[in-house]
Amino acid sequence: MQTKVCPLGKAVCDCESTGLKLKKLKSVNSDIRKFDKYEPPQPRDKSLPPTYNIILSCAVKNGGKTTNIVQLLTAYENGGGFVSSTGESVRQRVIWCAGGTARSKQNNILTTLKSLHDDDRIDLEDNIDERLNEIYDSLLAERDTIEEYNEYRRVYKKFMKSNIANMTDEELQLLEFKSFINPAEDPDAPKDADGNILYHPRMVFLVLDDLISTSAFGNSKNNFFNRLSVKSRHISDKLVGINLIYISQNYKSIPALVRKQSDIFVLLKSANREYIVDNIATELGAYFTKEEILRRLQNCIPLKTMQEKSILNDLPIFKTWIRYYNVEKRLFRVGGLLLKSGYPEYIMLINPNQNVSWSVQLKDNIIYIQDPRKQEMTRKQKEEERREKKEKERLVKEKLYEMYQNGRLAVKK
Repeated sequence: MQTKVCPLGKAVCDCESTGLKLKKLKSVNSDIRKFDKYEPPQPRDKSLPPTYNIILSCAVKNGGKTTNIVQLLTAYENGGGFVSSTGESVRQRVIWCAGGTARSKQNNILTTLKSLHDDDRIDLEDNIDERLNEIYDSLLAERDTIEEYNEYRRVYKKFMKSNIANMTDEELQLLEFKSFINPAEDPDAPKDADGNILYHPRMVFLVLDDLISTSAFGNSKNNFFNRLSVKSRHISDKLVGINLIYISQNYKSIPALVRKQSDIFVLLKSANREYIVDNIATELGAYFTKEEILRRLQNCIPLKTMQEKSILNDLPIFKTWIRYYNVEKRLFRVGGLLLKSGYPEYIMLINPNQNVSWSVQLKDNIIYIQDPRKQEMTRKQKEEERREKKEKERLVKEKLYEMYQNGRLAVKK
């Protein structure tokens, strides 16, 4: 057996019966150092879906798509809004972009949303991709303006409480540039449409209503929606975190890249539920009914602790179907076949129908596998049924032969 040592302190052993096994070398320390993980603002009401997220809502015309999304956004408003990781209150903002047959200006139910201003009800006809880029750029500009304002607040507070000798040249230049104005009286302070000063970037929900069939969508990776779906959760100088809500009458027309990035599928009446469950099961997140989840977990056992999950190393690949539940996001996934075990960090699954593979982090999920005992019982039951069937066939043949010998049965030529 050959052993290869990787630079992260792991030995890879080739083994015919069990496949690759990873063993950490004691002489090498590859433990990641402590770091500050970015945590986006979260709803105060913990029963609501965490942010940031991507939601797909689908139903036929008049199937309740808009009402369903308005109910969710209203729940966020009524739930006390959002709070940052540092305890700051974060305001909610909804931007509703409609195209195709949808019209945000004519939809009176949208007036019930307190966080949706009239200027953020946008009907798109032409140059949709360009217009959406402008909206995204305005969100970036607002984020940058708020950060600059907060920096001036910090410098002004320092100036009021300490000796000017303790100020840096950059801080003094900023104070002079702003004419030493009190931040609370600054006319350039970032504000929302109601005149409230913004101390933290708002929690934005960008609703894209009936835009699936427009020019804004396509298979190109550089397409606005494709890029936004991949990067909507990320924060950088050129990226701002937002929540995306796609509303469509047809799931099949939604680009695969967008579907794969989605966290929640909202299945309403006549939404071709069987197509979604059977063909994009790897992408389907939550809002299974309790009965559906119980049915899919029938004869399954949960692997909750890392010790219990160690059994994944011994399960046969391409023969073991894995289902899982994300504890952090509270999402149930129907899963796929086990492709590889990277215990204790992850496992790789594959959808054999679509030939799509993905990884599942073990620390974030409860893993469900078929109970081996019940599998064995099922196997024995099938074998017993086959034996009983063969025995019945044998008895019938013997009876027919006996009748033939006694002249009670003749063979037609």
